[in-house]
Amino acid sequence: MTTSDEPPNSTDAESDWVPLEGSAVPMPQDVRELGDADPNRSLVITIYVRPRTDAPSLSEDRAQTLTDEVLSLEQFEEQFGSSDEDMDAVVEFCQDVGFDLIEPYAGRCVVHAQGTVAQCSEAFQVTLKRFDCRRGKFFGHHGEVCVPRALGGIIEAVGGLDSIGNLGRIRIEENIKEIELDEPDLPPDALPAAWPEPDDAPPDLVRSEMLAWVDPSGISPVASQSVSVDSDATMTGTEEDGETPRVCAEVRPKYRSEEKAGDDPFGPDYAPPRSSNDEPIPPGYHIYFPSKIARLYDFPEQFDGSGETIGIISLGGQFHSSDMDTYFRLQGIQPPEIVVEPIGPQYPRAASPPGPPDKTWNAQQIAEYANDLELTLDLQVAGSIAPGAKLVVFRLHPNARQPYLTALTHALHSRNRPSVVSISYGSAEATLASRPMQLANALFARASLMGITICAASGDAGSASRDFDVIRTRPTSPHVNFPASSPYVLACGGTEIETADGKIVREYAWNDLDQCRLATAGGRSQEFERPGYQSKIQLPGMPSQHNDFDGRGLPDVAANASLASGYHTLLAGRWDYSGGTSAAAPLWAALIARINQGLGRRVGFIHPILYGLAGTDAFRDITEGSNGYFKSGIGWDACTGHGVPVGRALFEGVKKELAKRPDRNPKGPSTETTDIAEQAQQSARLAQQAAHFAQFAISPLSPPKWQWPS
Repeated sequence: MTTSDEPPNSTDAESDWVPLEGSAVPMPQDVRELGDADPNRSLVITIYVRPRTDAPSLSEDRAQTLTDEVLSLEQFEEQFGSSDEDMDAVVEFCQDVGFDLIEPYAGRCVVHAQGTVAQCSEAFQVTLKRFDCRRGKFFGHHGEVCVPRALGGIIEAVGGLDSIGNLGRIRIEENIKEIELDEPDLPPDALPAAWPEPDDAPPDLVRSEMLAWVDPSGISPVASQSVSVDSDATMTGTEEDGETPRVCAEVRPKYRSEEKAGDDPFGPDYAPPRSSNDEPIPPGYHIYFPSKIARLYDFPEQFDGSGETIGIISLGGQFHSSDMDTYFRLQGIQPPEIVVEPIGPQYPRAASPPGPPDKTWNAQQIAEYANDLELTLDLQVAGSIAPGAKLVVFRLHPNARQPYLTALTHALHSRNRPSVVSISYGSAEATLASRPMQLANALFARASLMGITICAASGDAGSASRDFDVIRTRPTSPHVNFPASSPYVLACGGTEIETADGKIVREYAWNDLDQCRLATAGGRSQEFERPGYQSKIQLPGMPSQHNDFDGRGLPDVAANASLASGYHTLLAGRWDYSGGTSAAAPLWAALIARINQGLGRRVGFIHPILYGLAGTDAFRDITEGSNGYFKSGIGWDACTGHGVPVGRALFEGVKKELAKRPDRNPKGPSTETTDIAEQAQQSARLAQQAAHFAQFAISPLSPPKWQWPS
């Protein structure tokens, strides 16, 4: 292992530079240094500027306030936007070091800039290098990022200086027989110059139902998926303000008409016929449509999520609208409205070949396939359970830096105003730098102030999660995944169900560790302290190699996730099945959309209410099973949290709890009147901001150096 002992410049007390604590890149044990990065290579960086006020704390009193109050976009930017003085200082710094300014946006607390590797190394006192490990190649740096002492309290973080922290999909491909993959063979211009070429980007890490090459007997495929080609929707440039990316054309399937869902001859109990091209279902497996799972969990049928917006974060995933048309129709459901908001640079790609993947696929094709699968699964689960809700895909480039920071920053300011956001991506806390996690956590807290509920998959690898140091071996040390570990995120674990006569007769923690190393993830955070809403529950102890840090416990809740009781999935006209906690997260997001509709208000930060309903008929406690290190039991546990929802009882429980509190957000900031008013206010703010930054000979509305979709 080769290391660099010191950054280019010292950071002692006499220095003009100060380190950003927690910005050091976590390195795998088997890392190998390949040399310095190309000094002329162009990088897009994001500088995160401190807000006017700190994120709210998670005290019991403050947690209740988060549930009761919803800020409009204008109120949010006034409270949490950066001051003009701080933005001026950062902009001047960028100009002094020679960066090209792309977009300073005070309301979002960010400055986007572009510079060369050499400029970035000098600006932040790090040496950018290329590395290799068993997971792939990446670039990054040793030690912490530094900023001028005068900006030490102003700049909170710098994104774009490494690629090791790219958050992959909750993934379990190590669990199955390995496939030797060739390096991607793409033309140099296949990706935007500002982002890493394939050989510098860590490969997307994918789940076993995407690459499940053997069943428990070790012979035949279990759950390989097919491929979704690019969406029928097309990019349409920017809005009239010249800054906001215009969303893709809405997907409106041909049969969307006066047809009533109940008139469909199929419905949630219908099992699609499988041809030789479709993935066979192994003996003993029972696969369901999401709408059937909603019925099994007794979701309130009088609500379908109408008036709500569910945001789904995607790393470059594409979907096929014809799949959506067929999938929803076969459940007797009118297809939901789906829009796509591209964030940052995108890149066009050819449609993936039909699945399942084999040895002829290179790493790039498998990465694209994995992202297509994730997005398709998320849309089909959320859309089946809350078909009245608008589904908004926040699509980032698959190699986007700090994807949660980028996506959440965009979602908070989206004109589509999501009331719920579903995240099916995550990485072990141990693999991520502390500072970006803490900054993302602050954004999750601020999302709660706008009435946005964040749901995230807890993970699919049991108590061990995934760690760079244990790749290709059976991990034993407990870890949890971020962002599910954030105390502001609803962490969704997984179960396996058995049914008879249209009812669940047995449900237990999902655990296939002995067969294929898959299981619901959970445990104790080593990054975030136990929040107030968990003060009254008993959290499990950790192994002796961990310190006595009193960390947050997860998951909070659970839902069906096992492949053996998985979900019908349709990709590129090919029927398959899927599962994992990546299905539990959009399921819970859709349930919360239904609850929001029924209440006529956003529940937002729902954790205090859910923990208050623990032990009531709102949940069915899961007391059987384990996830490796932790076992299920009576009450909260680190496998399934408080258990699975009993939908109607949960709705009534939330309704009664909120009735005790003043109704300060009848519909949150998402009503049509508020939208119109806020759009006008936003235009005025942007004009004012443009005038302010004119003194720097730049504009926050000037086109970025990268190529926006058009």
